[in-house]
Amino acid sequence: MLQFMRDYAKSWVIKVVLWTVVASFVGSLFLVWGMGDETSAGVVATVDGKKIIYSEYQEFYKRILDFYKKQQGDLNEELFAPIVKKAAIDSLITRKLQLSIAKQEGLVLTDEEVIDEIQGMDIFKKDGRFDKDLYIRILQANRMNPGGFEDSVREDLLIKKVENLIKDGVKISKKEVKDAYVRANEKVDVDYLILSPSNFINMVTFAPDKIEEFYNNNKSIFQRGEEMVVEYIAADLKGFEANIKIEDNRVNEYYNGHINEYKIPKRVKAGHILIAVSPDADEKVEVEGRAKAVKVLQELKGGGDFAELAVKYSDDPNKGKGGDLGFFSKGQMVKQFEDAAFALKEGELSEPVRTPFGYHIIKVEKIEDERTKALSEVRDDIVKILKDGDAKNIAKTELEGIKKSADLKSADFNIIVKGKQHFTASKGSFKKDDREHPVLSKSAFALKKGDVSEILEDDGKFYILRNKEKKDAFIPKFEEIKGEVEKGYRDEEAKKIVDLEAGKILEDFKKGKETTLSSPPSKGGDRGGKNIFNKMADELKAMKGTTGYVTRNTIASSIGRDENLVQAVFNTKKGDYNKVKLNDNYFLVYIKDRLGIDEKKFQEEEKEFTNRLLTEKQNYTYQQWIENTKKTAEDTGRIKITKGFV
Repeated sequence: MLQFMRDYAKSWVIKVVLWTVVASFVGSLFLVWGMGDETSAGVVATVDGKKIIYSEYQEFYKRILDFYKKQQGDLNEELFAPIVKKAAIDSLITRKLQLSIAKQEGLVLTDEEVIDEIQGMDIFKKDGRFDKDLYIRILQANRMNPGGFEDSVREDLLIKKVENLIKDGVKISKKEVKDAYVRANEKVDVDYLILSPSNFINMVTFAPDKIEEFYNNNKSIFQRGEEMVVEYIAADLKGFEANIKIEDNRVNEYYNGHINEYKIPKRVKAGHILIAVSPDADEKVEVEGRAKAVKVLQELKGGGDFAELAVKYSDDPNKGKGGDLGFFSKGQMVKQFEDAAFALKEGELSEPVRTPFGYHIIKVEKIEDERTKALSEVRDDIVKILKDGDAKNIAKTELEGIKKSADLKSADFNIIVKGKQHFTASKGSFKKDDREHPVLSKSAFALKKGDVSEILEDDGKFYILRNKEKKDAFIPKFEEIKGEVEKGYRDEEAKKIVDLEAGKILEDFKKGKETTLSSPPSKGGDRGGKNIFNKMADELKAMKGTTGYVTRNTIASSIGRDENLVQAVFNTKKGDYNKVKLNDNYFLVYIKDRLGIDEKKFQEEEKEFTNRLLTEKQNYTYQQWIENTKKTAEDTGRIKITKGFV
């Protein structure tokens, strides 16, 4: 639930981030629940007997997908659709469940509360006051009626009451705060050595009888998957391109017809310092967050280095880059941030800018105005596009002619392509779900014996496939793959050796003894941690390194962010060694030094840190409550999703 624990709870972070995104849509001003037509769209799910109809789901799905498109830019919708679909239906179910619980708990809203909420919305204000005519016009423009909209606002406020009921019960102790601050800010300086099986491969004893025994005991790992053998005709598009000439008038015509594709929008290169404040923070946290942002801005105006202060103060996970965001154009950032950034001149600093993430201090480093690429800049690209198109048309036309002129189910492909330039005939096989040739593999496995495919494009060529035969999965004989088996045997034996040696080496390091693989450790001082590692690394040709002073958050840049490894490092005393196994490798670490927290700095930051910690604990507790409540409802049959929908 704590900020610094996020690196060690990846699945939790993903859930919270996605939940936060969809929760923002649940409270969206113009998402009116239950305004669809049940009879025409059907029921997606029911929660405690309350129906979720398809139009509700469809509207919510579209809003989440649009959000991600805006954030990600070029989004593979087909790949992302199942994730968004599940997020949408899960969020709708959660909303219905929250409303059901509000009713069970006897939570109510007065008409005055709903009216106050609506009249407080800036979008309905004119000259700072609620304007009824403006209210009606905006609703009509969004195809809504006041009754439906007011019902949705009432539901949002009820859900907020449920949320506050849970969050208000969350408390945090001084010990929790101190422990969390220590975990976030204590530092270690580490030497490390990485031992992998490959470092010990030369210690494996070659034993022919053991190799065959290994094969007999592990036949399944040598199994070959089923394959589809095909005969094919291929047309090499590059060969066709070589003989194609592109006239200047076609290049000019293409350029003028696609001029919008060559427009580069205005973009800025900027950095930011983020003071994180939750979108639903109370007034006290809000004021403190802005005050800290103002303090940072004053330091910057007083000559402070932006990159250094970003590392010092920013809550952005990428603050290690000095707050640098690189170049971005409009539509890539949240609107409040974008508006502020594009209003600045080069070298200027913004005032604190509030976004859903908190307060940002933005500095624009460089501005590139909108422009259109000249024909000379894109000429080669256009020629390539035109050649590619012409080559495809020629090749496809010839292949279609081949399909019409011969019975491809029985014809000899070699005879068909004889004398045809850029065409070849051959035979090959594909495994199921072949990653190198997914289009050809999928088509091959869809064909019956003797069937011929449509014209397929793959890796710069056009193909026509004919299914020849299917090869079932099998295990090759030992003699056929002896070399592969020997390698497998050596690899497995090397894993056993590294398991034994890593523990022995660690104990020898701890005792200051000479290991069987290295010179004796040096005496005195830090017991020669780095020197020992250097000798061992040289002897085994193993990887070694040093982290410098790192926290739990910054250690990732040197040895990774595996939870077990980080925990082992920070649980090891100064001057001591430890080891952690990751996959088949061992990390041997030596703690050269440890730095505790600055008590004076803790006292200065305690109040702000406590507020942030409490907010995170409240959010986490509320999310856990939602998940547990939903699971209970699912287990008791209160949630019913239409079969086959998800």
